[in-house]
Amino acid sequence: MGILSEIGAVIGLGRKAEAIDRAALKAGLANGTVALVDVREAGEFASGHVPGATNMPMSAFKVDQLPNDGRKVVVMCHTGARARMAAVRAADRGRPGVAVYNGSMVDWTRAGETVEK
Repeated sequence: MGILSEIGAVIGLGRKAEAIDRAALKAGLANGTVALVDVREAGEFASGHVPGATNMPMSAFKVDQLPNDGRKVVVMCHTGARARMAAVRAADRGRPGVAVYNGSMVDWTRAGETVEK
């Protein structure tokens, strides 16, 4: 699959990743059942991120480094495109169940949610 799967995920074709919304993400972060991975580059992450998120830039993304401690892994980026790529990459490499936060940072900031720097 590889790069074609990832491109398909970005443009809405092919494999679809599970998606969660802001309310589900907030609940999962609050009760400790979600591990949020932000795949934006380090500078983007440093300029503001969801509290509790871990940065794993897409340029260095490695599926085997995703949290594997029983929490649901949710990936996010700025708009969701890179997050969808990351989720498809994870599934292609044998790690199904990685969800995407719909709307990602755009949704989070538009809703006025807390941003950590």
